[in-house]
Amino acid sequence: MSIMTRFTRLFKADVHGVMDQFEDNGLMLRQCLREMESALTARRSVLDRKIEARDAARSDLKTRREEIAALTADIDMAIEKDRDDIARFLIKKEKPLSRHCADLARHVETLDREIGDAQTDLDRRRNEYDALKLKASRYLDREKDADWPRSHNWRAADAATITDEEVELELLRRKEGGKRGAA
Repeated sequence: MSIMTRFTRLFKADVHGVMDQFEDNGLMLRQCLREMESALTARRSVLDRKIEARDAARSDLKTRREEIAALTADIDMAIEKDRDDIARFLIKKEKPLSRHCADLARHVETLDREIGDAQTDLDRRRNEYDALKLKASRYLDREKDADWPRSHNWRAADAATITDEEVELELLRRKEGGKRGAA
């Protein structure tokens, strides 16, 4: 290993160490929580689109089944009236519609499974997010409490602004107050 490689690694390590000190852990934690919330919103959006697609497919399936029921009734009537030509024509319309209904039913079943899985996953992730959010809140509260003595040097600030004359004046007032109380 060359000396330049060692210097480069040492420099990178120092830079990373300095950057770690500059980073505010609370700020990073809040940013991570915002990103998690955004990811949950995106997953919810995908789930909502699947639900809309399933509902549209169900509606289409219901409409197609009603059309098949009407065609079946017409086929039965054509057979009763010995109108085989009309029955054949209606059967040619009914068969592709039946296949389409079977495809739609499978599609609805697939969407139902995907929605169930996505809902379970979203619920699990939401619970994890809520737990992490609670832990982060506790951590941030502890950090705030730990920083209080360092960040609120109000005693030192007040002591620095008091002049000697103010101290002498307060001393005289207290001495006067003590003489009046003793008398």
